Amino acid sequence: MYPVSAAYKLAITDPTFEYIVTGTIGNQAFDESSIVNGTFRISNQCTDSSDFNLGSVYTATLEATFRGIAIPRQEWIGKTINFGVSLKLRNGTYENIPFQPFVIREAKHSAEGVSVVAYDYMIKLDKKFKKGHFQFEGGWWGFVDEIENDTGIVVGMTDEEIEALPNGDEAVELVGSNGKLKDFATDIETYRDLVSWMAQTLGSFATINRSGELIFVPFKDENSNVDTISEEHRIAGAVFDDFVTNYNGIYVTNTATGDETYYGYDIPTLEAELTAAQATRTSLLNQLDQLEAQWQAHEITEEQYKAQKKLLKKQISNIEKRIKWLQKALSTATSEEGNYLDIGENPFVQENSTPATVQTLRVGILNALNNISYTPFTCETVFGIHYDLGDIIRFEGGHAGEDGASCCLMAFNWTLNGTYQMQGFGSDPGVPMIKTKTQKSTKAANQNAVTAMNNSGGDAGMQYSVRISENMQMVDYTVVS
Repeated sequence: MYPVSAAYKLAITDPTFEYIVTGTIGNQAFDESSIVNGTFRISNQCTDSSDFNLGSVYTATLEATFRGIAIPRQEWIGKTINFGVSLKLRNGTYENIPFQPFVIREAKHSAEGVSVVAYDYMIKLDKKFKKGHFQFEGGWWGFVDEIENDTGIVVGMTDEEIEALPNGDEAVELVGSNGKLKDFATDIETYRDLVSWMAQTLGSFATINRSGELIFVPFKDENSNVDTISEEHRIAGAVFDDFVTNYNGIYVTNTATGDETYYGYDIPTLEAELTAAQATRTSLLNQLDQLEAQWQAHEITEEQYKAQKKLLKKQISNIEKRIKWLQKALSTATSEEGNYLDIGENPFVQENSTPATVQTLRVGILNALNNISYTPFTCETVFGIHYDLGDIIRFEGGHAGEDGASCCLMAFNWTLNGTYQMQGFGSDPGVPMIKTKTQKSTKAANQNAVTAMNNSGGDAGMQYSVRISENMQMVDYTVVS
């Protein structure tokens, strides 16, 4: 969510509010009087319109009809639209919400005005992939540098932000159908294709931020909500599914052989790790009690007390996060229902790569999916342009149910002077839509193939892989320490 002020949040709860639109097309200024009423619309999304997926690289679209703009007829195409929307606060001042730049690709002239279709900078990725001089292996920044150099797009993330993503601190390489770096899967034809595989491996989706930069955004835990919307602030069309989407495993296809590899959670190891983590928490809490007793007995100095307490508090906080993550992973693994995500022929996780790295990358993707626990929904509200794709929004009251619903914003359509329509997608884990646990269990003996590693830090457990042929029969079982 764009960082708005408390005054802004108050203003959008009022029965009525005012806002103004200002911007430029090229070097020509415009405001709301330059826009034909009801024609200014923006849409964007970060996953498929019918289901959840990783690695989406969608282009945002702006459609509008302008009038009175002093741009010659032949010069509209290629012009950049920069604009923001400023909301009037209760004290009479305005707070601006910027949007990313849009480039005009279509323009039609009529008596009403000039109707344009414009796209954000994601269109820069629709360029032929130059594999002849590309850096094929190393850290992610090697790939980022080449993308920036070849497309002109700017990646708006720091080293630390990249490394904080699932698999963000791993070495990677692109592998083709015969194991040679120069040969790639046939669908890597543009930089958009490449960025999609990168985003999937990073457990994320790719999007353009409000500064016009390419970023990778991980899907957040359902408790990481940025806002709560009550029934009174949903104006129309609020619909919530009666299930929560989650995933128990992934399938990876070998480009060379067509074989599929399945990865899921190993229940006994998860249980052992949870028991160990809980014991560690108990030990740390005992140490904290002992420290307090030493301080009360004047056996340590105030400086020693504060330093050790700060350290213990941090350790306790970390182990609490670890326990929470393991509990969730165990709940997912033991569920009788759950979906499996097919990530296809991802060239970053092919078996021709270094095996240990491939194991780590595949488990990293699986762990990223452990954050997915969302209720699919559709909703209309009056003013939601401060939200960003991937935001977790908590709905309460009405059809959201007694316990409310945690929903992920995966698509939106906003019309100036109209409504902000938002959606989140997903599959019912009780319905066999991908490769369900019921289908899988009838064709292979071992479902829990990989021990989950904590995607927020912590030690990895043993990693197991089950290799499965096209007819879904198990052909070998390996353990990688």
